Amino acid sequence: MICTKGKAISLQKEGSFPLSRWRDSCAVTDESITANYFKYIWQQMYAYSPERKEEMRRRNNMAVSRGENPGTGKKQRFTKLEFKKSLDTLQYDGDPFILSWTGNGYRGMYYFTLYDALGKDSLYTDSTRLSYIDINKFANLLEPGTSYRWTVKAAAVPVSKKRVLNYVLPEEKQQLMDQLLKPLAIEEDSASVSFRIAYSLELRHYFSAAYQWYQQAAIQDPEMPIYRDQLTRFRNDYWIR
Repeated sequence: MICTKGKAISLQKEGSFPLSRWRDSCAVTDESITANYFKYIWQQMYAYSPERKEEMRRRNNMAVSRGENPGTGKKQRFTKLEFKKSLDTLQYDGDPFILSWTGNGYRGMYYFTLYDALGKDSLYTDSTRLSYIDINKFANLLEPGTSYRWTVKAAAVPVSKKRVLNYVLPEEKQQLMDQLLKPLAIEEDSASVSFRIAYSLELRHYFSAAYQWYQQAAIQDPEMPIYRDQLTRFRNDYWIR
């Protein structure tokens, strides 16, 4: 069982257990990844309940739609590039992944620049009409254990702030995976394990590895809506096609 604050509780023997006695057991003082994960799972269980679906249906039916400013007919002016907040830092482990952004309908060229750790010396430049760039295009310039900075520029807007790309050492990632692969105190099936690992890797910005584990969870239990939905959400968030 999972409390609303993300604390997992297991019953180890038969008997009668009044819920009033569990109040202290649900207290969470440590903001651990595991506690956050179970809190997230609890929220998702509620999201897929019939009551929650009906509530969302009513909200959608009564929602006010947002469109163009009445009477002007003008499209929103392109004033800045937008980035997924989690892409402020990416933990690159050598597996393929893309760096992406949004240009709000912009159709011109984007100019990508990769810098050294201090963000001073330019190591690689490229231009594209796509709103993403594959790390494989410059992976041969990257060294394990080294940090880099990257920016994107478009016509008539300020250059984006420098974001971080860390090329993590293999042993650093392995240490993390050893930690995540340890069994929890509660029983999990293979799909649950894969999904928990994917969630934890995404929180730690190991996006390429997270994507692989999200895919694995969806394959292991294709009937579970949360696994399919989160895989789709991840693809949309990071422009994976």
